[in-house]
Amino acid sequence: MGVLALAEERRRADVSHTIHKILASIPDEQERFEAVNNPPPNPRGGEPRWTHDSAKRVVGWKVDSPESVQEKVEAIHDLATEGSGGSPRRGGAGADVRVDGSRCADGVHAVVHARAR
Repeated sequence: MGVLALAEERRRADVSHTIHKILASIPDEQERFEAVNNPPPNPRGGEPRWTHDSAKRVVGWKVDSPESVQEKVEAIHDLATEGSGGSPRRGGAGADVRVDGSRCADGVHAVVHARAR
């Protein structure tokens, strides 16, 4: 399904092509148009508006700038396992990677444990 899934006459001029493209992955047409017309709160305050990350959150895609604890833990896990598919230092496919995320007084800490098998 592509951007054409958002009928041209129902697209909003104040919503970028990229946002329409991301939201086009919502399979139900009515739900898709409701999403486009109801942007989430602006992360910096002010009028509600779409950002690339807010649209990606709606459709369940990986975001570029993680905000929630879960998004941050997933981003760290992705960094720890990218590359050759294993340990970030050894590069072997036979590595165990575990990410522990926890809240503390000053924000979020995540610890990556990588162990070669």
